[in-house]
Amino acid sequence: MDNLDEEVIVEGLTPFDVAMGGAKKISPPADFDGPVRSRRITDPLCLLFLFATWGVGTWIGAFNLQTGNYDVVVHPVDYRGRICGIDKDSDGKVLPKYWHPVDIFSNGVCVAECPTESNLVPTSKSDLICKDEYDLLAPDNTPLSGLVGCSSNGVISDDPDALVACGGCMYRGGGVKHVSDYCIPSAVTPIIAKVVELAESKSMGASGNWTDFEYSLEDWNSFEFATPIQRLVKDLRTVFPIFAGVGIGGTFLLGMLYIVAFLFPTCIAPAVWLSAGLIPAACGGGGALLFFLANDYNLDESGLHTDGEALFLNILAYTAWTLCGLVIIFLIRYARKINLGISMAKVASVGMRRVEMITVFAFVQFLLYAIVLGIFLLWFLMIAATEDFVWSQGKAFGNRLYFKEHNTANGNLYSFMLWFLIFALWWTTEFFTAIGKLTLSSSFAKWYYTPEKEGGHTVSVFGSLCCSLTKHAGTAAFGSLIIKMVQIVRFPIQVLQWCIKRSGLDNGCIDAIICSCQCCLFTIERFLKFTSKEAYIHTSVFGTSFCKSSHESFFLSGRNRDIVEECGSVGLWSIIFPKMLITLLVSIVSFVMMDTFYGDAMFSITNVTLIIAILAWYLSEIFMDVISVGCSTTLYCFLADEEIMGEEGSPFATKELDDFLALVNTNSSYPRLFKIDSQNTDVEGIEAGLKMVPRYDDPPSSMD
Repeated sequence: MDNLDEEVIVEGLTPFDVAMGGAKKISPPADFDGPVRSRRITDPLCLLFLFATWGVGTWIGAFNLQTGNYDVVVHPVDYRGRICGIDKDSDGKVLPKYWHPVDIFSNGVCVAECPTESNLVPTSKSDLICKDEYDLLAPDNTPLSGLVGCSSNGVISDDPDALVACGGCMYRGGGVKHVSDYCIPSAVTPIIAKVVELAESKSMGASGNWTDFEYSLEDWNSFEFATPIQRLVKDLRTVFPIFAGVGIGGTFLLGMLYIVAFLFPTCIAPAVWLSAGLIPAACGGGGALLFFLANDYNLDESGLHTDGEALFLNILAYTAWTLCGLVIIFLIRYARKINLGISMAKVASVGMRRVEMITVFAFVQFLLYAIVLGIFLLWFLMIAATEDFVWSQGKAFGNRLYFKEHNTANGNLYSFMLWFLIFALWWTTEFFTAIGKLTLSSSFAKWYYTPEKEGGHTVSVFGSLCCSLTKHAGTAAFGSLIIKMVQIVRFPIQVLQWCIKRSGLDNGCIDAIICSCQCCLFTIERFLKFTSKEAYIHTSVFGTSFCKSSHESFFLSGRNRDIVEECGSVGLWSIIFPKMLITLLVSIVSFVMMDTFYGDAMFSITNVTLIIAILAWYLSEIFMDVISVGCSTTLYCFLADEEIMGEEGSPFATKELDDFLALVNTNSSYPRLFKIDSQNTDVEGIEAGLKMVPRYDDPPSSMD
């Protein structure tokens, strides 16, 4: 056992593990006394690949900044592809800013103001919302064909039914809502009923055009006046103060408060248990809000919200209530694990206080993450805002109508740009997360291997950042790439599953195959995330490449499988509840404020709330990683140091770590996880400050 290179059979390792070197212990340099000082650049080729990806992504972004038109997405567009409030009409005048539907194909015209009263019994053309007069007059006003039946002998018809039937006009909708400059009738059902009555009077069934007509009215009924991207962008523009102030700013504020609280050991337990207790209340309240909003959607007759959206909200509401009950059961069932997590967080708290400017580092990482995310979102917006309008056609009342549609991401080039930017964004965000973990791991490892921890010695987190960027950025790029590759493979499968379900072609066999693929890929992704986290810690200590670090850290965990099983995930229990609470609080407050101040001016509060929730979840991870990495690094360094030192045990373990290990030893389901120094066997409590050596007195015969 004294020879560190000796291969031995370790219980828990399979013959394959042993053949792969799983029993070979860590072999540090002869003068090892902490994180190695002499380091080489690791995994540089992957870093060059990342630089190339950034270069191509920047070119794509610059290209679309030149070709895209922000106004196309932000402002309504009429049936001729002209932007309301921006472009000019045939007389050189700027078009009015508001938009009103003008035919059954969800096309519209720019109007000076939204009508306040409906008129379903018009007597003349002036009682309708109509297209430009030269379109109503000329039968060949487009490159394809004109509006047949709107005029005769150069005179526009004054028959309202004829003008609606020719596709040139539409009935006025009263009690409209101003939603991002769109005039949305408060009750679209009477308008549809009037159009159907007109269609029946025109003998649509006999002409064989009823199917096309009904399909068009479905779009009208579900308010397909704007694409999903346009709706989301317009809503984000409308509620940007809440999105930025409450969504992003609230996440930052709560995350910083938790970091400050975790700097003081006495505040950790109240913070964790308060978070855990508030989560059921937040889930219950959020479910109630969703339930009442679903009822409002069901009562809404404007066509702005479909029955499917109301059903989705009801599902979310019941899911939130179910989660509320599950969390309560979970808290009762795993109270011991949560207390272990709190004890481990106290160990990391000591290191957090000794790492200089750790809160500043979290702020810088959060700010950089937000900036990069904003840049990529701008590039996505510019791709969607490409000013490319094409002529389209549809048949109504036996007549064929022609109009211009915004052709988003036209052609294979724009599709490639979109998917490449998605890949670049995924890789970049994961890379920043990996750099943060490497930096924090290096800082906590330096603190752990400080002999005199009570002497006021501190560690510079920005010094660790410089080392991570100059020496191990390639390792971060490699680790983040392989994780994102699995996610990229999962994404098309998820899209395929959604398309199959939507088309109604799914069956038990297809569902089983897709679910099996999803489960396998999810398992691989979780495994890679686990090994990459341990690999980053190993790299920060020993300076090795990603593959070697993954290999050695994985088998170190295997050689200490019972300790890792009992202690490895306890740090998660101290951060999962704060992370969930941040997400829930930010989402609920944003939802209430948007409903209060912008409820009638948005297409969908739910979509924006989901975006805020997703951002809050990922951004809060930046702050929770400080605690999580501190716990993982401290435990990993203890296991590695104990293996290196042999029976002498780790001389660097702190009293807080001893307390945690004693607590684990007392509550473990195994016979004895740790051997207690015989000089302290008369002391049962946690205050003993015992020297803990992870060795079995009697190896467990089985694992729970």
